[in-house]
Formats: sequence, structure tokens, C-alpha cells
Amino acid sequence: MTKIKCEVSDIQWDYDEGEEETLPTEDTIIINHPWNDITDDEVADIIGDKLSDKYGHCHFGFCIDDFELTKGE
Repeated sequence: MTKIKCEVSDIQWDYDEGEEETLPTEDTIIINHPWNDITDDEVADIIGDKLSDKYGHCHFGFCIDDFELTKGE
């Protein structure tokens, strides 16, 4: 199992003009992944899905500032 703690910033949310939103531009996302070999693209996809699930909005992108990786057996 791989555990990844990611710090993301510059989250660009997709929402309708005029909607009053208080969506964050930064967040910390924890990923618990069943594989020990996870690619950077997979990490970005999982982060994107978790952000959308957590806040109920799609996004146009974000920056991964830092991450902490712990691999299990």
C-alpha cells in the first residue's frame, strides 16, 4: 500500500458565473493507493478526483507543491 500526502495550490475551480463560492485555492489531499508502483499521472488524476468529490465542483487544474510518500508492503 502506498500512502501519499499531497499539498496542492492554485486550484482553478469550474463554476458558473455569478455563483458565490468560497472554494479553496489550496488543500492537503491524502491518497491511500493499493499499488506500490504509482505514476505521477495517476497521482494527479486521483488528486483531481478527490478534490471534485470533496467540494462538489470540477476544476481546470492545480499545482502539486509538495508530497510525502510512504510505501508499505
